[in-house]
Amino acid sequence: MDKFGDRNIFVVYTGKNPDIYEIWDEFLEQVDHFPVVKYDIFQTYAQAETAWFKHLNRVALQNIYESRKREGWCGGDKVVRTGNNFL
Repeated sequence: MDKFGDRNIFVVYTGKNPDIYEIWDEFLEQVDHFPVVKYDIFQTYAQAETAWFKHLNRVALQNIYESRKREGWCGGDKVVRTGNNFL
């Protein structure tokens, strides 16, 4: 039995090496003495994986938004129609 029960899966969003961890000691290495950490604990790997991929998608979308914002594409500055699509 580990620190939090029979079996836990740890998702480190912010830490030394963000990822999914199944072993308490490996998880602890990623968050111990790190200035700001964000993590979740799940009972199944499937739950952890779902949360991890949602996090990655959110980060990717934020990066795309920030990039387009820097280029002046957000905020109604530029709307370009190409065929049936809007950019």
